[in-house]
Amino acid sequence: GVGRQHTPDLFELLVASKDSLSSISRTHFELQMERAEGAPPMLKKLSGNPLLVDDRPAPQHECLQLQDGARIGFTGTSERDPCFLEFRVKLRTQQQVRAEGAHPAVASTAAASSGARLPPSPPPAS
Repeated sequence: GVGRQHTPDLFELLVASKDSLSSISRTHFELQMERAEGAPPMLKKLSGNPLLVDDRPAPQHECLQLQDGARIGFTGTSERDPCFLEFRVKLRTQQQVRAEGAHPAVASTAAASSGARLPPSPPPAS
């Protein structure tokens, strides 16, 4: 599941406003993946709070297919409230992952759990 219960540190880091954070449910939605290569992931909204997929309200307890580039947005307690956090779906085949390597977040998490040291981040450009 995706929500404050599952990744509390992530949402607290990304959302500074306590009012906005409170509109993200403990389990807001879940992603379902089929094993078949090329099968699109499915999103199922579990929360009564709004969730937008490509700027349209996601219906509660129904599965929606996600396409590459889809946007998943959190708003306040009304769909008319502005979107304060948006995730973008990036789909890659296993062949693309092998050729391009893991996503930087996955690579850094794997390195950290194995005790490997990552190179320091470059200083911000001035």
